[in-house]
Amino acid sequence: MSGSVVEILIPFGKPAVENCAVFYSRLSKWDQYFDDRPTHRISRQLYYFLSFEPNTGGIDNPIVMDISDHLEVKLAAIRAYKTQFPPEKEHLFQRVEALAISYGQAAGFTAGEVFSSTRTLGTDDIVAATQAKTATN
Repeated sequence: MSGSVVEILIPFGKPAVENCAVFYSRLSKWDQYFDDRPTHRISRQLYYFLSFEPNTGGIDNPIVMDISDHLEVKLAAIRAYKTQFPPEKEHLFQRVEALAISYGQAAGFTAGEVFSSTRTLGTDDIVAATQAKTATN
């Protein structure tokens, strides 16, 4: 994803291993371990929520993306992991759907996916930043 707006997505609540990977990607004195690959600086990263449980601890720097047209595809993609989500875990799909609807409606969408930035995001055009797509536009 080099050159894109977001360099890495990390599951929210489990960032330790991924943050270590971001750190190690910048090291320059380990060439013998990394086949002389160049260092890579992660300029931006977002946490995403697995949506099996509601987030009750607050979300720093939240961003909600409209997934209204893709919620069923998301649920089907999760269902594809049949060994991890057997029939006795069907209740998890209801949770994922309910949380997507809840987060989406809070942002003006039918369904939404919540992301959180690792740092405060900024803009030099507040008008454009606040005129993002919503269900009311």
